[in-house]
Amino acid sequence: MSLNKNIRMVQLVCAILIFFYCSGCSPNDDCIGVLNEDCFYPMVVDPVCGCDGTTYMNSGEALCYGIEEYENGACN
Repeated sequence: MSLNKNIRMVQLVCAILIFFYCSGCSPNDDCIGVLNEDCFYPMVVDPVCGCDGTTYMNSGEALCYGIEEYENGACN
């Protein structure tokens, strides 16, 4: 397998993990991040900036904090 195929496979696995493990995460209408202790996310560094102004390690972490609105990249 080439490196690009391995990366794609890791991304697919991460997406599946987010779907199954973070399905219990609930959005927070006030955009205040509150960690759902039962929610798991992959330890992949792909920063996103949540609507609460917090930089999360990746979209899975943001979702586990109830943040569904985010932009790619770290917050300024």
